[in-house]
Amino acid sequence: MSPITFIEARFFDPAETRAFLEGRFETYLRRLRGRRRDVPPEHVEDGCDALPDRFWQLKLSDDDCERIQRRVRRILELRKTASGLEHLKSDDRARLEVLKDGARLVQIFSEHRADELAAALHKDIPWMAALISPT
Repeated sequence: MSPITFIEARFFDPAETRAFLEGRFETYLRRLRGRRRDVPPEHVEDGCDALPDRFWQLKLSDDDCERIQRRVRRILELRKTASGLEHLKSDDRARLEVLKDGARLVQIFSEHRADELAAALHKDIPWMAALISPT
């Protein structure tokens, strides 16, 4: 079965940290200024290791670095707000991240199997018995 959206929240790539985004913006700015000064880097993917040495000699000013840091800080703030999970603690957010791709539903083929699952639920969470069991 296809996954069913279980939570109305946005999850962003955890690998995109502050340092990652700052590095990406710095590389972009160097490439942009390098093209203006006829120092175009070879065709390189997003990796920075293969860029020529003269590319890294393009210095960024303190104002450039501050502007990049401000933008990264703002992006991270907006992502936190857009996620819809800002009010939760970080460990609670981590637990909910399991549901970012939705939940897959499975079909229960027999009434006997449904009873077994209900018994397992009662065993694991007995304080919820009043809600789970029909009266």
